Amino acid sequence: GEAVKKVVHNFTPAELPEPPKEKRRVKVLYVEADEDHVAGQDKKSHLPRLVYIHEGKEEVGKGRFKLKRPYYLGGLYPDTDELWLNVLTYLEEHYELHDVERIYLCGDGDEWIKKGLEFLPRSVFVLDLFHLDEYLVAALGNNKEAYQEIWVALSRGDRVRVEKVLKEAARRAETAVRKNAVRDCRRY
Repeated sequence: GEAVKKVVHNFTPAELPEPPKEKRRVKVLYVEADEDHVAGQDKKSHLPRLVYIHEGKEEVGKGRFKLKRPYYLGGLYPDTDELWLNVLTYLEEHYELHDVERIYLCGDGDEWIKKGLEFLPRSVFVLDLFHLDEYLVAALGNNKEAYQEIWVALSRGDRVRVEKVLKEAARRAETAVRKNAVRDCRRY
Protein backbone atom coordinates (compact mmCIF):
# COMPACT_ATOMS: atom_id res chain seq x y z
CA GLY A 1 0.00 0.00 0.00
CA GLU A 2 2.77 2.45 0.85
CA ALA A 3 4.53 1.85 -2.49
CA VAL A 4 1.31 2.51 -4.39
CA LYS A 5 0.71 5.66 -2.32
CA LYS A 6 4.18 6.98 -3.25
CA VAL A 7 3.60 6.32 -6.94
CA VAL A 8 0.21 8.04 -6.87
CA HIS A 9 1.48 11.06 -4.91
CA ASN A 10 4.47 11.48 -7.24
CA PHE A 11 2.45 11.01 -10.43
CA THR A 12 2.10 14.03 -12.67
CA PRO A 13 -0.39 13.47 -15.48
CA ALA A 14 1.06 14.20 -18.89
CA GLU A 15 -0.58 16.70 -21.15
CA LEU A 16 -1.45 15.69 -24.68
CA PRO A 17 1.81 15.14 -26.55
CA GLU A 18 3.11 17.87 -28.77
CA PRO A 19 1.65 17.62 -32.26
CA PRO A 20 4.10 16.23 -34.81
CA LYS A 21 5.50 18.44 -37.54
CA GLU A 22 3.70 16.29 -40.08
CA LYS A 23 0.40 14.54 -39.44
CA ARG A 24 0.09 10.83 -40.10
CA ARG A 25 -2.04 9.59 -42.98
CA VAL A 26 -3.87 6.34 -42.31
CA LYS A 27 -7.09 4.84 -43.60
CA VAL A 28 -8.20 3.19 -40.33
CA LEU A 29 -7.88 4.08 -36.65
CA TYR A 30 -8.99 2.17 -33.58
CA VAL A 31 -10.29 3.74 -30.38
CA GLU A 32 -10.91 1.28 -27.56
CA ALA A 33 -12.66 2.30 -24.36
CA ASP A 34 -13.47 0.75 -21.00
CA GLU A 35 -13.76 1.65 -17.36
CA ASP A 36 -12.48 0.10 -14.17
CA HIS A 37 -13.97 0.00 -10.69
CA VAL A 38 -11.46 1.33 -8.17
CA ALA A 39 -12.00 1.34 -4.42
CA GLY A 40 -10.98 4.67 -2.91
CA GLN A 41 -9.65 5.32 0.57
CA ASP A 42 -12.85 7.28 1.13
CA LYS A 43 -14.72 3.92 1.04
CA LYS A 44 -16.35 4.95 -2.24
CA SER A 45 -15.98 3.20 -5.55
CA HIS A 46 -14.58 5.31 -8.40
CA LEU A 47 -14.94 4.64 -12.10
CA PRO A 48 -11.98 5.91 -14.13
CA ARG A 49 -12.50 5.96 -17.90
CA LEU A 50 -9.78 4.41 -20.04
CA VAL A 51 -9.32 5.06 -23.77
CA TYR A 52 -6.55 4.04 -26.08
CA ILE A 53 -6.01 4.99 -29.69
CA HIS A 54 -3.94 2.94 -32.11
CA GLU A 55 -3.40 2.08 -35.77
CA GLY A 56 -3.99 -1.65 -35.42
CA LYS A 57 -1.88 -4.56 -34.25
CA GLU A 58 1.36 -6.08 -35.47
CA GLU A 59 2.72 -9.53 -34.73
CA VAL A 60 5.88 -9.49 -32.61
CA GLY A 61 6.15 -13.23 -32.04
CA LYS A 62 4.23 -16.40 -32.58
CA GLY A 63 0.72 -15.49 -31.49
CA ARG A 64 1.92 -12.29 -29.77
CA PHE A 65 0.88 -8.84 -30.91
CA LYS A 66 1.50 -5.24 -29.98
CA LEU A 67 -0.45 -2.11 -30.81
CA LYS A 68 0.85 0.18 -33.55
CA ARG A 69 1.45 3.72 -32.26
CA PRO A 70 -0.71 3.46 -29.14
CA TYR A 71 -1.76 6.52 -27.16
CA TYR A 72 -3.56 6.21 -23.84
CA LEU A 73 -5.97 8.57 -22.08
CA GLY A 74 -7.70 8.04 -18.80
CA GLY A 75 -8.98 9.52 -15.61
CA LEU A 76 -12.06 10.39 -13.62
CA TYR A 77 -14.33 12.17 -16.06
CA PRO A 78 -17.67 13.14 -14.50
CA ASP A 79 -18.52 14.63 -17.91
CA THR A 80 -17.42 12.21 -20.62
CA ASP A 81 -17.76 14.94 -23.25
CA GLU A 82 -14.42 16.26 -21.93
CA LEU A 83 -12.81 12.86 -22.44
CA TRP A 84 -14.12 12.55 -26.01
CA LEU A 85 -13.01 16.11 -26.78
CA ASN A 86 -9.50 15.15 -25.59
CA VAL A 87 -9.60 12.10 -27.87
CA LEU A 88 -10.73 14.22 -30.82
CA THR A 89 -8.06 16.85 -30.10
CA TYR A 90 -5.37 14.18 -30.12
CA LEU A 91 -6.67 12.76 -33.41
CA GLU A 92 -6.90 16.18 -35.06
CA GLU A 93 -3.37 17.10 -34.02
CA HIS A 94 -1.74 13.81 -35.02
CA TYR A 95 -3.70 12.57 -38.05
CA GLU A 96 -5.04 13.92 -41.31
CA LEU A 97 -8.62 13.07 -40.42
CA HIS A 98 -9.89 13.70 -43.94
CA ASP A 99 -7.75 10.71 -45.03
CA VAL A 100 -9.19 8.41 -42.35
CA GLU A 101 -11.94 6.30 -43.91
CA ARG A 102 -13.08 4.62 -40.69
CA ILE A 103 -12.58 4.91 -36.95
CA TYR A 104 -13.59 1.76 -35.10
CA LEU A 105 -14.82 2.56 -31.61
CA CYS A 106 -14.59 -0.63 -29.58
CA GLY A 107 -16.08 -1.23 -26.15
CA ASP A 108 -18.63 -3.02 -24.05
CA GLY A 109 -21.61 -1.00 -25.29
CA ASP A 110 -21.93 1.31 -22.29
CA GLU A 111 -23.62 4.61 -23.16
CA TRP A 112 -20.57 6.75 -22.32
CA ILE A 113 -18.54 4.73 -24.85
CA LYS A 114 -21.17 4.96 -27.59
CA LYS A 115 -21.24 8.73 -26.97
CA GLY A 116 -17.83 8.78 -28.64
CA LEU A 117 -19.60 8.20 -31.97
CA GLU A 118 -20.91 11.78 -31.71
CA PHE A 119 -17.34 13.13 -31.56
CA LEU A 120 -15.34 10.84 -33.86
CA PRO A 121 -15.84 11.35 -37.59
CA ARG A 122 -16.69 8.31 -39.72
CA SER A 123 -16.78 6.12 -36.64
CA VAL A 124 -18.68 2.90 -36.09
CA PHE A 125 -19.18 1.00 -32.88
CA VAL A 126 -17.70 -2.50 -32.56
CA LEU A 127 -18.61 -4.75 -29.67
CA ASP A 128 -15.72 -5.70 -27.41
CA LEU A 129 -14.94 -9.41 -27.94
CA PHE A 130 -13.92 -9.98 -24.32
CA HIS A 131 -17.33 -8.93 -23.01
CA LEU A 132 -19.16 -10.72 -25.81
CA ASP A 133 -17.33 -13.93 -24.90
CA GLU A 134 -18.38 -13.53 -21.26
CA TYR A 135 -22.03 -13.29 -22.32
CA LEU A 136 -21.73 -16.29 -24.63
CA VAL A 137 -20.17 -18.47 -21.93
CA ALA A 138 -22.92 -17.49 -19.47
CA ALA A 139 -25.62 -18.16 -22.05
CA LEU A 140 -24.31 -21.41 -23.51
CA GLY A 141 -22.57 -23.01 -20.54
CA ASN A 142 -20.85 -26.23 -21.62
CA ASN A 143 -22.48 -26.36 -25.05
CA LYS A 144 -19.21 -26.14 -26.99
CA GLU A 145 -20.90 -26.94 -30.31
CA ALA A 146 -23.26 -23.94 -30.04
CA TYR A 147 -20.38 -21.77 -28.81
CA GLN A 148 -18.24 -22.61 -31.84
CA GLU A 149 -21.21 -22.27 -34.19
CA ILE A 150 -21.88 -18.73 -32.93
CA TRP A 151 -18.25 -17.68 -33.36
CA VAL A 152 -18.25 -19.01 -36.94
CA ALA A 153 -21.50 -17.15 -37.64
CA LEU A 154 -20.09 -13.96 -36.09
CA SER A 155 -16.94 -14.19 -38.19
CA ARG A 156 -19.14 -14.46 -41.30
CA GLY A 157 -21.43 -11.64 -40.20
CA ASP A 158 -24.37 -14.06 -40.14
CA ARG A 159 -26.67 -12.46 -37.57
CA VAL A 160 -29.57 -14.73 -38.54
CA ARG A 161 -27.54 -17.82 -37.62
CA VAL A 162 -26.44 -16.24 -34.32
CA GLU A 163 -30.07 -15.53 -33.44
CA LYS A 164 -31.13 -19.06 -34.38
CA VAL A 165 -28.46 -20.63 -32.13
CA LEU A 166 -29.36 -18.35 -29.21
CA LYS A 167 -33.10 -18.99 -29.61
CA GLU A 168 -32.40 -22.72 -29.52
CA ALA A 169 -30.25 -22.22 -26.40
CA ALA A 170 -33.13 -20.34 -24.76
CA ARG A 171 -35.54 -23.14 -25.66
CA ARG A 172 -33.21 -25.76 -24.14
CA ALA A 173 -32.35 -23.73 -21.02
CA GLU A 174 -33.38 -25.69 -17.95
CA THR A 175 -33.15 -22.94 -15.33
CA ALA A 176 -34.38 -19.37 -15.05
CA VAL A 177 -30.78 -18.24 -14.56
CA ARG A 178 -29.74 -19.79 -17.88
CA LYS A 179 -32.82 -18.39 -19.69
CA ASN A 180 -31.94 -14.92 -18.37
CA ALA A 181 -28.31 -15.34 -19.44
CA VAL A 182 -29.42 -16.22 -22.98
CA ARG A 183 -31.81 -13.25 -23.04
CA ASP A 184 -29.03 -10.93 -21.81
CA CYS A 185 -26.65 -12.31 -24.43
CA ARG A 186 -29.17 -11.75 -27.24
CA ARG A 187 -29.70 -8.19 -26.08
CA TYR A 188 -25.95 -7.59 -25.82
